[in-house]
Amino acid sequence: MTDTQELVEQAKNGDQSAFTALLKPHLKIGYNVCYRITGSQHDAEDALAEAMGLAFRGMAKFRGDAKFETWFYRIAANASKELMRRKKEAVYIQDDEGGEIQLADPSVPDAFSAVEGMGDVTTALNSLSADAREAFVLASVVGMKIAEIASHQGSSVSATKVRLHRARRTLKDMMNIDGTLKVQF
Repeated sequence: MTDTQELVEQAKNGDQSAFTALLKPHLKIGYNVCYRITGSQHDAEDALAEAMGLAFRGMAKFRGDAKFETWFYRIAANASKELMRRKKEAVYIQDDEGGEIQLADPSVPDAFSAVEGMGDVTTALNSLSADAREAFVLASVVGMKIAEIASHQGSSVSATKVRLHRARRTLKDMMNIDGTLKVQF
């Protein structure tokens, strides 16, 4: 039995130190997955924290069909998508005349987003659909295979290939060789 397998078994039995040892080498890539999907440092931190909690609580259900890190990156991607879905739900309040005022338009980046280091690559990634962005991040950052991404997203391998191809083509069309945007938004 390898060290990783031993840590998995200990973590499945509720050993927090084993879970921490198992998770620690994968936090940087997990954060990158969250950041590339959410496009915000603050949201990525929130999504990663949620993913860590979900992974710990779900450790007993880990079957070992995939590597631990692949399983964790999927949880991180799902936590990021869920956070973005929740953020899209607009908040309204009643004004003095009985009408409604929308407090935030989630499709418009707030002032803090610009300050948080929204670079050109992140801006380009955010122009992709949520599914295309997730597929691109899982393939490029995590290194998942197309079949794994398809399974994760609940789509066919061919649809995932098309999604990845279009995402790569869109990013290539938007970016200069030095990583800057061809057209500023």
